[in-house]
Amino acid sequence: MADDTLTNFRKVNRYVAVRNRQYSVSEPFAKERGFSLSELLALVALHFDEFGNPSEGCTQREMVARENLTKQTASAIVKSFHQRGWVRLDEDPNDRRCKIIRLTDEGRAATTPVVEEFVERWNAAVGGLSDEEYRQLMIGMGRLADLVDESFSGAL
Repeated sequence: MADDTLTNFRKVNRYVAVRNRQYSVSEPFAKERGFSLSELLALVALHFDEFGNPSEGCTQREMVARENLTKQTASAIVKSFHQRGWVRLDEDPNDRRCKIIRLTDEGRAATTPVVEEFVERWNAAVGGLSDEEYRQLMIGMGRLADLVDESFSGAL
């Protein structure tokens, strides 16, 4: 393996380790409260829109995109929440093939404290970054995402 390839491989591994660490600290938090991390992320999508405002629901497609869930995982979570009576599925007036997933009063009551605590902890963590650190993080992560997209486009 060429030196630059090995160096890049190490960079990728370091990035993945940092990303995994972010999720690994959130997983026990979710489990201690009776959820998987994927369920908790789905609940965040149901409680808040992409701008952090209270949400009136979202489609499964939006949930998948915003919370980086697979379609299968999101589908299973929505089905489970529906069986518990935590969500209802309303027809999307803009696309009759889609359903808008909305929390019921029971679902909101059962999940709001956990979701609020989760979001508060993430807000506190991000709030620990200076404006410049946050700006650099977003620039770097955006650039990396663009490069990964470029590297994998047409790879299939």
